[in-house]
Amino acid sequence: MKNTQKILCLILAVCLLLLASCQSKDTSSSSDTPASTNSVASTPDTSSADGEDTSSAPASSDTAATSSKPVSKAPEGEPASYTMEKVVLGTAVPSMRFYNGYAYYVDCASNTFKLYRSKPDGSERTLVYQGINTCEIGEGLENSLYFSGEYVTAAHGDKIMAGKIGDKSPVTISGMNFIGYEDGWIYCADKEGTSAIYRTKDGVKMESVSAQADSGILAGDTIYYNKSGTVYCVKKNFTSSPVSLRTIAEGTVSMEILYSDGAYLYIRLENKLVTMPLSGKSLKEIVWDAASKDILGVYKGYLYYMDGGNLKRIKPDGSGESVVLAKVHQAQITGSTIFYVTAPDNVQNLISTQKVFEKKLLKCSLDGTGKKELYVAKDAKMWAGAYISGSTCYLYTTGLHHSHVGNPY
Repeated sequence: MKNTQKILCLILAVCLLLLASCQSKDTSSSSDTPASTNSVASTPDTSSADGEDTSSAPASSDTAATSSKPVSKAPEGEPASYTMEKVVLGTAVPSMRFYNGYAYYVDCASNTFKLYRSKPDGSERTLVYQGINTCEIGEGLENSLYFSGEYVTAAHGDKIMAGKIGDKSPVTISGMNFIGYEDGWIYCADKEGTSAIYRTKDGVKMESVSAQADSGILAGDTIYYNKSGTVYCVKKNFTSSPVSLRTIAEGTVSMEILYSDGAYLYIRLENKLVTMPLSGKSLKEIVWDAASKDILGVYKGYLYYMDGGNLKRIKPDGSGESVVLAKVHQAQITGSTIFYVTAPDNVQNLISTQKVFEKKLLKCSLDGTGKKELYVAKDAKMWAGAYISGSTCYLYTTGLHHSHVGNPY
């Protein structure tokens, strides 16, 4: 009996030792491999919350240095180089405008003055309408082409044409000075400036407010206009009477309100370009002998203009005047980019004799920094404009020779 008890005690001790050994092994295993409630044969979910496949991605770790998933990076500025596409227009085109991914230009080969638009590469060329009365559609203060959503308006001299892009049947008004276009309304004034300011959608039914206006512009919800040296304003919906803001000059003067940047009016007064805050509280002469200078427009708080072979800029209060680029033959500002052409000093003689000379097309930012050479040409053609889309620069050339320094050809 005693021997039997000893044997049973020995067996029990061995069993306890074996049980302790198994528990120790399980604990060690659980510290290396996380427990799973799924069976060994189950397939883990490899999709993230946004549906992206993450089956190849390793488990995240504070010490992980790399990941198999690509890391998105912000664009690192402009391309190192551009692919140049030289688009030769099949007609005489002195200037171009760019709007919503399209190039606009006038066919000046005949007196029909057809306004076309096309994609930057010249495709999808369509007639917008014809008879706009000018080849020079200009930019900035010399603008004669206006865009408003799906509408385009051409105004030159005493002829106004406005309509939907591609409609080919614009509203045409003659004998009126153009003031502005917005929300389908054409704003204009009696050519002689003796009667009223009008607005119309169809050129037939006219709404008016009694006001004498030699010239004017639409800025926001207000029309600013001048008569005999005094600047006035009136709401565009004609719900109030005109208000006198400031008398700039006495008597009969050559005066035209050209542009507004939302804070200032830009006014051509005799042979000067002056600015006036919309409040009319002050007046500042910023460009003298304006007739001999090409005004390119107002961009980021500066007025840009060509003075001889220099591209200059100045703030509307008269401060910050500087030379942005020197020895420039032609210039165009599109968005925040200046495209410009350099050429020999005797370029006008070379053009008049149609001799071949080297011209370089470059681009830079509005302050003149970041200059990059885009194209070198050795031919008699002049450029009509340039436009960048992605990594492609479209250069438009034409056979027309033009005498204005600073305007796109």
